[in-house]
Amino acid sequence: MEDDPPPAVLLAMTFTLDEVPAVRHRVARTAASAGLSRRRVDDLVMAVNEGLANAAGHGGGLAQVRLWRADGYLRCRITDQGTGIPDAVLAHRSPLGPPAGAGWGLWMMRRLSDGMAIRTGPEGTSVRLDFAVHGRPPAG
Repeated sequence: MEDDPPPAVLLAMTFTLDEVPAVRHRVARTAASAGLSRRRVDDLVMAVNEGLANAAGHGGGLAQVRLWRADGYLRCRITDQGTGIPDAVLAHRSPLGPPAGAGWGLWMMRRLSDGMAIRTGPEGTSVRLDFAVHGRPPAG
């Protein structure tokens, strides 16, 4: 996962938990303008909503979201200054979902996106979600 989005960022916002609905709407409009199909915009919005809520709710109260296009993808990075995601939550990658009580948001984000990368630690968490602009990329 590269360190920073390129200079041509389509959306950059700092937000709190109370602002998640407004940010979600801005993300949806930006994704549609960037060329995602309506179905993929819906997938992106559901995945990003989980990330927004997790970052603002569990990551110290103030978080950031950025969207940009690169290599045929619309990319979204959500960052916070929380204490990190526990290893036990990150470890569960079953297609059937995580064990009861933890990790459903990350599971959903993985399932809805075309790629997901996470950096987490005591200084905060960064999650990047990738969505192919023209359909899902071929498997393999």
